[in-house]
Amino acid sequence: MSIVNVEDYMKRQTTALETMAKSTSKAINLTGDVTGSVTYGSDGTATIKTTGNSAAKLTTARTISLSGDATGSVSFNGSSNVSIPVTLARTTGLTDLIPDGAAAHNCLYRGKDITADFNSGKMSTNIANGTFRDIFVGDYIDVPMTVNGTSIGTARWRVGECDYYYRSGDSPCNTHHVLMVPDDVLDVNIRINDTNDTTGGYQGMEMWKTTLPLYAAAIKAAFGTGHVLDHHEPITKAISADAPSGAGAGWTGSATGWEWQTVSANLFNEVMVYGTRVFSCSAFDVGTGKKQVALFALNHESTIAGYRGNHSDRRWYWLRAVASASRFCIAAYYGDAYSYDASNCDDWGGVRPYFLLR
Repeated sequence: MSIVNVEDYMKRQTTALETMAKSTSKAINLTGDVTGSVTYGSDGTATIKTTGNSAAKLTTARTISLSGDATGSVSFNGSSNVSIPVTLARTTGLTDLIPDGAAAHNCLYRGKDITADFNSGKMSTNIANGTFRDIFVGDYIDVPMTVNGTSIGTARWRVGECDYYYRSGDSPCNTHHVLMVPDDVLDVNIRINDTNDTTGGYQGMEMWKTTLPLYAAAIKAAFGTGHVLDHHEPITKAISADAPSGAGAGWTGSATGWEWQTVSANLFNEVMVYGTRVFSCSAFDVGTGKKQVALFALNHESTIAGYRGNHSDRRWYWLRAVASASRFCIAAYYGDAYSYDASNCDDWGGVRPYFLLR
C-alpha cells in the first residue's frame, strides 16, 4: 500500500475544480431599466450583453432654469436631449451696450425701420422719458404725405439727432425730442424768394412767410399735431447790402440781426449740414443751429438728398443762410456747398425741411 501525500492530493483536487469551473459558462441575468446577461467564458473573461435603454431615467424629473438678463427653463428626466428656449431681458443688444440718454444715442448710426414703434406709441414714450431707448441716429419712419392738397407719396424721415435743441432758446426748450430729417427733397421748383433780394433776411423771404407753413402743416397732418414740437429759434431779419459777406473777397451783403421766432419746421443752415460756415455771410445765420447734426456727421452721404424715394436721383436744397445781398446758400447735389440767386427755381432742387418729433 502506497502512502498518499496529503498536500499533493489537495493541490490536484483544487486544480481539477478550477478546470471544471472554467469549462462551464455561467450566466447572470440583468433586469430593470437595463436588461441582459453577464457570461463567464472558459478563459475566465466576462461578456455583458444588454438590451433596451442604455441609461436609466431620473426617478424624479428636474427643471433646469436660466436667470438674469436671459431667462428660460426646461424639464429634464435623462431619457433624451433637451433644449432650453431663451428670452432676453432687453429687446436689443445695443440697449445693453449703450446707456440711455441723448448723448450716447447720438454717437451711433443704425438705420433701422422704427415705423411700427412710432405707430404703437413706443417711440414717443421713450422720447418723452429722455431715455431714447431703441432710437438711434439713422433710424427711420415712413409716412405718406400731402402738401397743400397734393400727395407727394411716402416720405422717409430719419432720426437726425436726439435733443438737438434741448434747453436752448429764449424760452428754454425743456421737452425731449428727436430732430427728424427727410431722406429726399420733398418738392422741386421751389424758390426762396420772388426776387433776387435778401432784404429782411430769412424772415423777409417768401420761403419763410408762405412756403414753409405749407410743409409744417403737411408734417403735422402726417405725424399728428401732438407729435410735432414747436420751439424757438433766432431767425435773421435784416441785412446790410454793402457789408462784406463771409463767402469771400468781392462778395457783399451780410445778415445784421435776428429775432426769436416760433418754429414748426425749418430749413437747415450750413453749420447744421457741414459743421462749418462756407458761403454763410455772418454769425447771425448760425444762431442755435451751431453744430453739425449727428446724422450728417456719422453718415456724410446723408448730406446729399434724393428725390421721391430715389436716392440716386440727387437734388440740391435751400439752406436758410444769407450768402449775399441777392443769394442764399444751398447744399448742392454734387455734395458741395454753393449758393443761388434767391429767385432761382428749377427741377433740380427745392425744399428739405426738418422738424422736432416728440
